Amino acid sequence: MNAVPITLVIAGMPLLFCEPASAEDRPPNVLFIFADDMGYGDLGFTGSTQIKTPNLDALAQGGIVFPQAYVTAPVCGPSRAGLLTGRYQQRFGFEANPGGGESIRQDMVGLHVREKTLGDRMTACGYHTACIGKWHMGSDDHFYPTQRGFDYFFGMRGGGHRYILDLNPSTPGWYPTFALERMGKRLDRIEVPYLTDWFTEEATDYMDRRAQEGDQPWFMYVCYNCPHGPLEAKEEDIARYGHVEHKGRRTYCAMLDCFDQNVGKLVATLKENGQYDNTVIFFLNDNGGSVETVHAINAPFWGTKGSFYEGGIRVPMFLHSPKRFKPGTYPHPVISVDVMPTLVALGGGSLEPEIIRKGKKQVPVIYDGVDLLPYLAGDKADERPHDKLYWRIMSHGGAMRDGDWKLIFTPHDPPQLYDLSRDIAERNDPAAGHSEIVARMMDDHNQWCGSHERVPLWLGSPSWYSFSRKNHRKDYQLTQP
Repeated sequence: MNAVPITLVIAGMPLLFCEPASAEDRPPNVLFIFADDMGYGDLGFTGSTQIKTPNLDALAQGGIVFPQAYVTAPVCGPSRAGLLTGRYQQRFGFEANPGGGESIRQDMVGLHVREKTLGDRMTACGYHTACIGKWHMGSDDHFYPTQRGFDYFFGMRGGGHRYILDLNPSTPGWYPTFALERMGKRLDRIEVPYLTDWFTEEATDYMDRRAQEGDQPWFMYVCYNCPHGPLEAKEEDIARYGHVEHKGRRTYCAMLDCFDQNVGKLVATLKENGQYDNTVIFFLNDNGGSVETVHAINAPFWGTKGSFYEGGIRVPMFLHSPKRFKPGTYPHPVISVDVMPTLVALGGGSLEPEIIRKGKKQVPVIYDGVDLLPYLAGDKADERPHDKLYWRIMSHGGAMRDGDWKLIFTPHDPPQLYDLSRDIAERNDPAAGHSEIVARMMDDHNQWCGSHERVPLWLGSPSWYSFSRKNHRKDYQLTQP
């Protein structure tokens, strides 16, 4: 499939994508595929000429691609918290990756228990729910997926795991606090030797079980840790990229190739058990690709995981369902908090107003996500889902997008300003000549920070400060290899 031409889709206008289902149709199944630290430019449909991703490309070509899709954080944990709740995670204190620094209370280091998750929301819509893969929402038992709206869980509580499996805790690089578990029981036997394949086998088994167990729709949140480090690939996949000179990049290419093969297996299973036509497939990456750790390429964007440049927060995303959506490209900015209200709407549910205590006051719960269906259907063709978008990690700084203006500020550099309609690579900073725009956006960002219900419940690792500084001063590759 050809790469999406960035200048064209940014200038384009939305088309009519939705094809309404008939009244007698049941709500669709939902397969949500989440990648981890993937480079924006490392898929065929986002421009890669080096890595082969035919299965993802085919789904993108047959679905709706969002070339201006963002996540709420440039690192894994907070990005997932925003996705799962439909709220900026700063509102409830989940601002950095869990642990690794000072916290108010260790038993609070995770997704706050009052927050309702996508699992909770889809359960309320009548769905059977499953979470497979990387959780990273807290390690204590009260944060466990089956306590947070998911009927089934297989994976790890923490943020990483080896791919070539060895369950012996004495093995170097074993991730001792991130053991694989199935429904609360730590596994002591390797059933599939490569982790990406094992997640897929669990997912296909789940889909087959649901196909046999009746008409209840299902929602499965499949959180692959691929291609997050460590760099480990199967030899047969590495052999396909022998022409890639850099060893780390070669392994990364092989890992993504394997990931795409596994996406193909998920789709094949849906077709084999008769669920394909009534399944919505949502694909998203959790943050920008890690340039130094796994040698990802975020071209045509500047930046990396951990930075507020587009390469740290803009991600590949598509929505696929031949029965419900016409293929096309949605050109306006969207963000991962939109996933929750969109899926709830697809499931026939709605969000009811809620109240929370803030200090001594009772205040309405703010949901930041937008149901994208009216925009995709053309009902709001002249509107953007979001005029403004916000980011912050206390040790990193923050960012804001207002229309096509992008503001970035860090603890170690003056504020930067970019016009994304003319400079998607963020290489020309006109902040000195637009001090009034910088001041207005800084004030707006401060007001947004003041609307949060809680301060950060933990601060993250102190090393993030130096990591952020380095990432905002590094040079990045803007072209494909």
